[in-house]
Amino acid sequence: MNRFQQVVPAIAFVGGIAGSLVANAGPISPNPDVINPANITLTVGSTPACPAGLSCGTSFISFVHDITNNGFTVGDTINSATLNIFLTDPGGSEVVQITVSLGQTQTDTNIGSTATETLVLTAPSIADLQADGLIGVRVEVQQNGGPASSFVFDRSELSVDFTESRDGTPSAVPEPASLALLGLGLVGLGWSRRKE
Repeated sequence: MNRFQQVVPAIAFVGGIAGSLVANAGPISPNPDVINPANITLTVGSTPACPAGLSCGTSFISFVHDITNNGFTVGDTINSATLNIFLTDPGGSEVVQITVSLGQTQTDTNIGSTATETLVLTAPSIADLQADGLIGVRVEVQQNGGPASSFVFDRSELSVDFTESRDGTPSAVPEPASLALLGLGLVGLGWSRRKE
């Protein structure tokens, strides 16, 4: 019983240290940064009505996602980011082209009645987002033969998985083997004191 009484506090101590050393990971998803204007119809050759906060031109809209409103601060490390563009198609055959800062582009043809266009950000786009927490997005409709093409832009959601930093330095995440060695060392220390 005496050995049990010595081992339990050591295990509790190791657990306390392990709990205090865990890095702060801050996924913005399930609360992504959302750009959600009233539905905007994009038609080839036309400039859509442009709500506040968006820029509009012939056949396109553009906007900026700002993840600093969702807990991200400059100096945090972005692990991954995914952009989802939600569209509906009243009919026709069109091409949607999505471009993010630094020229990362995705093109899709015949988007269907409802579609979610998913764009996983590449390393250069993540680096751009990480620099200031902002990334520009452009959504454009292009002709794909047949009558004038159009679709409706519903919303855009940017989900980001990031690790918070302290004083501009990313938090270190302890390896399980290191914690196991620390625990074994404490148990060994407890046993050696018992033998004395």
